[in-house]
Amino acid sequence: MLLPTTPTPASPALPSLQPPPTSPPSPPLPPSPSTLPSTSTSDQAPPPPIQSVEPVRYGGNEYQIFGLQEGDRKTFDEASMDCRSRGMALATIDSEGEHELALRKLVNEYFDFNAPSWSNLKFWVGYKEMGGSLVAVDGGLTSYIENRLGTSGSGTCVHGDKEFGELAPLPNSLETFAYGLCDQKLPYACEESPCSICDTCVESIRTGFTENHEFGDDQASALAEWSTYCGGQNEYTDAQCEEALIAISGSVKVAKRPAALCGLVGKCNFDDDCSIQVGGPVDVEDIAFW
Repeated sequence: MLLPTTPTPASPALPSLQPPPTSPPSPPLPPSPSTLPSTSTSDQAPPPPIQSVEPVRYGGNEYQIFGLQEGDRKTFDEASMDCRSRGMALATIDSEGEHELALRKLVNEYFDFNAPSWSNLKFWVGYKEMGGSLVAVDGGLTSYIENRLGTSGSGTCVHGDKEFGELAPLPNSLETFAYGLCDQKLPYACEESPCSICDTCVESIRTGFTENHEFGDDQASALAEWSTYCGGQNEYTDAQCEEALIAISGSVKVAKRPAALCGLVGKCNFDDDCSIQVGGPVDVEDIAFW
């Protein structure tokens, strides 16, 4: 007789031999302060200069800084010529008010927009040592600048120095100008005033008309040459050219006096007491005639 078979109980399932899941790696610790790169201002390259700063007006004059980009900077003489080409002159400062509210305000505008924590801006102004004395490009007084002119620089041309800071009364001892080598290329401050406009006109007419023409005492030649010259200058109106023409027809001497011609075309007003320094001071007879 066959005995009934008893089913063999199933073996319990063995646990998986795979390794348990690992937890995600911990994020790296931040570097200690000693390993961080330095971010101090002194270790950073200066920011690229901006193209220009808005001009500042004071006392009816306009002031502006040019040559802020590296390739546009100029020597003292180049800066002086560029200011003249704009109908301006290198800036001169005669008072504390003009210094604070024109020149230093202009410099602060530059730093506010460009590099408020960087170094000082040096720029040419209208003073140069000649024959052992400081001379202003407009023939004006130099006493205000002399009181604030440092003695540590070399050279004979003057640039603004240590001008950046809060607008506040300046002590006389604060040296905000310095001598520099005249062939050094720097930015430069130009000023447009009645005197600079007159000065620029005198230079233009002297070099473009009176020194380039030999009409002598021939009035007809002087009239013809003035008509050609003045008619080709965009800054003079037909009426202004005509007024000078009438004066030349009255006396040929007018054609030989650039300051008189500039008065006739409305660029010089000698009531402003300008001291014109183009090619040396203008002859007294020149102004007296006008």
